[in-house]
Amino acid sequence: MGFLKGSKKTFILIIVTALISGGAVYLFKPMNTSIQTYPWDLKSQTQFGCSTKMGTTLFPRMNYKDHTFETVDGALFTNDKTKMAIQIEGKTLKMITATSVEAGMTDPAELVIIKENDKELIAVDLETDIAIDQGVGTFVLNKKSGLAVWTKSKPSFFTSELPEAQAYYMECR
Repeated sequence: MGFLKGSKKTFILIIVTALISGGAVYLFKPMNTSIQTYPWDLKSQTQFGCSTKMGTTLFPRMNYKDHTFETVDGALFTNDKTKMAIQIEGKTLKMITATSVEAGMTDPAELVIIKENDKELIAVDLETDIAIDQGVGTFVLNKKSGLAVWTKSKPSFFTSELPEAQAYYMECR
């Protein structure tokens, strides 16, 4: 009987040690383990791709009878599958989406890189070369995480004469 009592004590000691060890590992684990670090050096001719994780669009709702502004509507795209190819050429960031290629377009948008360092890349497109749909486009990349935001803001869109804004949160690799 003394043997069984010792075995129970050993078993309980093993369980308690495992619980304490597991708790310590949980408490002292790194907080951001899901995002890899990408210390990119985006030299000329560097190419990479981005895919959308989430997108949104905002547009005003007008009361055309009274010519007044009622509210802002929007849509959240949690299942958006926009993909784009990007190439760096000197101080120019060239981007084209898969949707544009499917529509027969072959010329990428050209954004001017206005800031680039170890942490970030910021590029802007004034879209003065687009006859119908002028506005401002931006691409902001966090080079440490590989996450980016692509925005488009326009004073009017081809479906209406009202301003519109779009934003896409992207993962780039």
